[in-house]
Amino acid sequence: MAELLDAGVHIVTQDIDTCSENYKILLSVHGAMADDYRDQMAYRTRRVLEGRARDGTPTGGRAYG
Repeated sequence: MAELLDAGVHIVTQDIDTCSENYKILLSVHGAMADDYRDQMAYRTRRVLEGRARDGTPTGGRAYG
């Protein structure tokens, strides 16, 4: 994105407009929220797989070969 901004290209999306003065703050907040969401999904996935393993049920698909 820095290359586009250096070339004078402004980026406008649903949430962010690089013409505004506070777009860097918004990018940081969106990035932090996305990072937190990924962490939550990883935690939930591990929790479910651990529960299945404790119950003796399969934790994955069929092995190939």
